[in-house]
Amino acid sequence: MNMRSKVLLVDDDPMELFVMESVLKGLDIEIVRVDSGEKAIEATMKQNFAVILLDVRMPDINGFEVAKVIQSSPNNQNLPIIFVTSFDEQKAVFAGYKSGAVDYIFKPFEPVILKSKVSVFIELEQKRLKLEQVNQQMIQELQQARRTQLSILPQRMPDNPYMKVHAMYKSVESVGGDFYNFIEFSDQRLGVVVADVTGHGVSAALISTMASGLVDSMAKESSSPAQLLLLLNELIYQRTSEESFITLVYAIIDPIDQSLIYASAGHRPIYIIRHATKTIDVLSKTDVILGVFSDDSDDHVQYTDTKVSFAVGDRIFLYTDGIVEANNSKGGWYGTERLKQRCSEWFEKPLDLFLDNIFSEVLSFSSNSRLDDDVTLLGIDIVATPHSLSPAQ
Repeated sequence: MNMRSKVLLVDDDPMELFVMESVLKGLDIEIVRVDSGEKAIEATMKQNFAVILLDVRMPDINGFEVAKVIQSSPNNQNLPIIFVTSFDEQKAVFAGYKSGAVDYIFKPFEPVILKSKVSVFIELEQKRLKLEQVNQQMIQELQQARRTQLSILPQRMPDNPYMKVHAMYKSVESVGGDFYNFIEFSDQRLGVVVADVTGHGVSAALISTMASGLVDSMAKESSSPAQLLLLLNELIYQRTSEESFITLVYAIIDPIDQSLIYASAGHRPIYIIRHATKTIDVLSKTDVILGVFSDDSDDHVQYTDTKVSFAVGDRIFLYTDGIVEANNSKGGWYGTERLKQRCSEWFEKPLDLFLDNIFSEVLSFSSNSRLDDDVTLLGIDIVATPHSLSPAQ
């Protein structure tokens, strides 16, 4: 239901107020009458009006001065004011516009003209209120969508005696397209998923929510990351439009075998920062992104498992595009070389501080300290294996 708009009539002549009110009574509005500039100013401080009909010539304070005072308030800067004046005051029209008038009515006025001009501003306010209502509803829906999306992210880090895990996630809008997930196997293996849905905002968030749910439901059915990606690809292809796709990397970390097996669907490389040599192994093997081609097409979609070893003290690092594609005011990208350099320099820092330092530097590097894409950072420190005598120092 629309709220009735209020119209403020300001004139020191009771008869003029009566005439204006009589003309406007046919409109679905609430009319407030005052007989002085002081009372008009007081009324606008307490109530919201769609438009003011303001007499120019009043004894206490003239209409121009009243308009300036009213529109000096932040809440009333855009409040429409129609000056009411006599024909012999036409020379004051320019002064009125300088004082903030949006229109004039000359006495004696035509009732049809008065009603028509007021109706325009009533309609404008009703449209503004409707837009504000829609905007507020959208904000509430986005807030709910953000709560829903955050609820699908892991609520705690895995409790694994052989690994220390930490993750960071930041979206550029209320909701975003990145997600990460953990699959905890009964034999202490840990599955790690990091993904990036094209775009950001609500549509990307909906796809990421769906994809994360699919990972949850199917990940433990196979010890092959490539097999999971093949299943995901077909399901995502069937459920999304051709403009939507996902890059995703899935790794299973096995502390008993001291190995990592992974498959990638067009995602950024995994870094293994070696404790013994302080070097970085870049695991860049990748296959086609998810959701672009069907398994039944002639493109023969395939994903490949790749296995690498690790040692106690190594750090495994995964991330999304938002890190390396952050750009500054000069058009430069943060880039992979800078990221690898920081991974080497900050390797000795605790894992949470390591991730926080990277994110903080990327944010500072970006134009106006604002990211253009969602960001996910995830790290795993190998602190022990069943074969090691003690955790890494």
